[in-house]
Amino acid sequence: MASQKVHGQVLQPGSACLTCRQRKTKCDGVRPICGRCARLGKQCAFENETRKPRTERLLDKIALLESKIAAYDPQNAHLSYNSDGGMTSQASSSRNVADDHASIGHPPSEGYLAQELSSTHSSSSSSPSTGRPMELLPIYPQSSFAMLHGGGVDGGDLNIVHTSSVAYNAVISCEVLEHSLHQWNGQGDVPEFLCDYLVRLFLPHRSQFHFHADVRSFLTRIHLPANYPQALHPAFLNSVFLLACHVSLSTTRSSVIATYERIFLQRTRTQLEQSLAYADRLTHFLWGSAFLGSYYTRCGRFVEAYNTISAAVRFAVGCGIDAFSFPHNGATCQPFDMLQSDTNYEAAFMHLQSGSVPTSRDGKLLAPSNSPEELLRRNHLWGAIFLTDRTLVEASGMPSSVPRAALDIIHQHAFNMTLEELMTPMMHDSQRHPSLSGHVALDYAGSIRLRVNGTCLMEAIQSLAITMKGPDAANRLGSGSFWQTFNLLGARTQRDKTAFPPLNSAFSLEHAECVNTAAGIVAPYPNPTIFVCMLLNYAAEIQLHQLLNDVLSFHSQRTSHGTSNVTEMQRNAERRGVKAAHGMAGLLRVVISPSSGHDSPGLTTDGTHGSGDRGIGAISSIYADTSLAVYVHLACHVLMKDVERHHQLPVSNQDKADLWTTFDNLGVLIGGLMDFSRSQPSFRADAHKLRNTMKDRSSKIFGV
Repeated sequence: MASQKVHGQVLQPGSACLTCRQRKTKCDGVRPICGRCARLGKQCAFENETRKPRTERLLDKIALLESKIAAYDPQNAHLSYNSDGGMTSQASSSRNVADDHASIGHPPSEGYLAQELSSTHSSSSSSPSTGRPMELLPIYPQSSFAMLHGGGVDGGDLNIVHTSSVAYNAVISCEVLEHSLHQWNGQGDVPEFLCDYLVRLFLPHRSQFHFHADVRSFLTRIHLPANYPQALHPAFLNSVFLLACHVSLSTTRSSVIATYERIFLQRTRTQLEQSLAYADRLTHFLWGSAFLGSYYTRCGRFVEAYNTISAAVRFAVGCGIDAFSFPHNGATCQPFDMLQSDTNYEAAFMHLQSGSVPTSRDGKLLAPSNSPEELLRRNHLWGAIFLTDRTLVEASGMPSSVPRAALDIIHQHAFNMTLEELMTPMMHDSQRHPSLSGHVALDYAGSIRLRVNGTCLMEAIQSLAITMKGPDAANRLGSGSFWQTFNLLGARTQRDKTAFPPLNSAFSLEHAECVNTAAGIVAPYPNPTIFVCMLLNYAAEIQLHQLLNDVLSFHSQRTSHGTSNVTEMQRNAERRGVKAAHGMAGLLRVVISPSSGHDSPGLTTDGTHGSGDRGIGAISSIYADTSLAVYVHLACHVLMKDVERHHQLPVSNQDKADLWTTFDNLGVLIGGLMDFSRSQPSFRADAHKLRNTMKDRSSKIFGV
């Protein structure tokens, strides 16, 4: 007689029949035929043996996976994962001293990377261990271990390949990073070799986070004991590790790196709280806050970014580091340590104990600045905080957290007058005028000032555009104040363009990142700092001539006098804006990574962009600054507007040749927009629309 189950009784795991389990339907477990199978006339069968406990089944699965790993990579057959996520060795305990040193200083070497690159000279090779395409990450070529022992460029690690076939002169395989991360369980101190890798993965991207410190000093301090006076605070180090994982994910979709990114995010937040609670190395606290704010902004987590950055701004102003200034007359400074611990611990402790709020420049939380080097250190930090705030404002539309007085100081140094004075210039005051040269010393301080000046120029153009949309626009146009400000900003834009160092300049780079040539020390790849400043300059030129076109349209609507002249000026403004957009596309072409495998990133025969969907970008991660998306988006629409204007008119053969160039450059800009806007869905959606429109227009004009 068939066994019966009590109605409503919960079955034990493994008691359901195989048919119901496969169909994922409810089973009453009645043997030999369950009620559902008897009702539907299905064949019913049960497992003969009791199902293994979950722990045993997981162990069996681990053993199966280890056997598969061993089949793919015999070198690592002796490795297995322990319960805390670390990696243990099952090999014999008879090892020599060299093997012990290798296990402490570096992860097990995977020499296939050097062999593959040297034999194929292509980064699109497949990994011999997994068979997936080899993903290469830029890494700083000089290790902290070499720095500690007074060595030069690190050449002892077989995982690091020095090559000129990619966008940076040293690379590491993504698998090596994953392997190194797996050897740490996420608890306690980060192992030295992993710390070295993560810091060196961050350094090629440091200009995106406005970090232009003395790298040699930075590398020699990352392994100092935590209680050492010159040691880097864990909050600062963990924020660097967080950004290293984040920028690596712009090249790969590794779930391992994504997991450790979340671990470092939590550690950064915890350590920042501790740094502030004990007033410990407060400059490092501010650097960590700026980096965390940048991370949130790049991830599209704007509310968290605003809370983090606004708190850092208020704290920096309270500490008095917002007095932004640089040496005058182009005076240069020797490389110095930007991260020197300058906390007055006793005063800070008494200050917090009293419960009082710090006032600007009271010198209680931070010791007074007693040297030009210390002043530049704080200027560099404040410049990084200011630029992080501006990036958030551009990306989210949220209000700036920087006080008006602090903004006036920054614009005072950029233009020799405040932004308000620049918008209402004193036309008859010959004793005071905005600075056109914007001279920047080519030293460590100059790196941050170049970006600050470019950002201030963009902000001035945007402010002028806002004033021309107000009720007094006609008065400003009639009185000539608009034209005076416009001409000054236009002259400053052109002056900056001619003042930039060459794109292969060693400016702001370390010797380890450069090469010696007959012409001197140069960068073997486009300089990221100069690249960003040039792109900002093109964007300023586009925005300036768009503003001129809008103002002329406003003028032509108000009066019919001189309409032909106004129309010609509008066309000239449009041509100059289009020319600047083409220039930006040419600049992006220079930084297309050879690892993308796209020789021509522009328009293909089917009218689409050569890089396909571009889930992982063709632009190397060292240039993929997400704050540039808004400017590339602007250039895309300028060229698309030019295409639409020609699309509505008869097209001659010469026009077709020009349009082909426009389509090609538009494809480059759209691809760049997708690379720069990975965390900004609105820009990515617009990029897809632009690409579809470009494909439609090209098919109608060229018949492809």
